[in-house]
Amino acid sequence: MYEQAGFKINNMRMLQLTQAQAESFYAIHSERPFFNDLVSFMISGPVVALELEGDNAVLKHRYPDHCR
Repeated sequence: MYEQAGFKINNMRMLQLTQAQAESFYAIHSERPFFNDLVSFMISGPVVALELEGDNAVLKHRYPDHCR
């Protein structure tokens, strides 16, 4: 799916986030009412982290409908 969208996957790994890692990663949302639920969900099991390469990769991944 990512490669078909024009991204190159440079690295991929499965890992288990600690609470501190999840809180740090999602710190931008720390004042939101859903923050604790988000952190709890993200530490409830393993996640797959990807390193994507491509023009505006972050923007295109987050908002694919706005980058066509």
